[in-house]
Amino acid sequence: MVGCASADLDRLQTLFEVAKLNDRKIAITMKQAFMIDSLRKAGLPIFDPLDKNVCIFQREKKGLYEYEKEIEKKCSNRITSQDVNGDQAHLLLILGFYEFNELVGVQPKADSVYILSQSEPFNEEMELQFAKLKRWLSLYGIPLYQVHSSGHAKSQELRRFIANVRPKKTILIHTEEPELYKTYISDLNVNPIIPIQGRSIALV
Repeated sequence: MVGCASADLDRLQTLFEVAKLNDRKIAITMKQAFMIDSLRKAGLPIFDPLDKNVCIFQREKKGLYEYEKEIEKKCSNRITSQDVNGDQAHLLLILGFYEFNELVGVQPKADSVYILSQSEPFNEEMELQFAKLKRWLSLYGIPLYQVHSSGHAKSQELRRFIANVRPKKTILIHTEEPELYKTYISDLNVNPIIPIQGRSIALV
């Protein structure tokens, strides 16, 4: 079982290829199937939800969203938790925070593992979700492995990079503490700029 951001297409494509290489089928969610199908129509090169190495994991619930009804009509390769239960050795199941109650029907075998392929929790909501995840896994005796390559660099690594490149301007984005970082690199003579909403920044 693998947990990843539901819209992380690069990760899903990698997991699809990993499943194929290991004689397994990737079981994606209904939402992922709809998203991938829609993006394929727009020309995005990603695997087909109807590929022979793909299953669509359908949660057991009473009502369906419109997109789920569309996937039901289009895709016959849907499986339920009972199907997963009987074919665990041939599946790579994408199981996010909101699908964990399906473990009741899946009943993971003793050698099952869960790979968390996304960032560590960084806010209160994610901390609560992560705690629930660990409780579910503990209930079924499933080990948790975190395998993730973050796109974030440490502050000292960024400072070293800026010092080596010596840009004429340094625009501080994607940080919660821009003023702090501006001070942190103030001795490098790289003209740090903090963007202000509604104001343009000349790049030359």
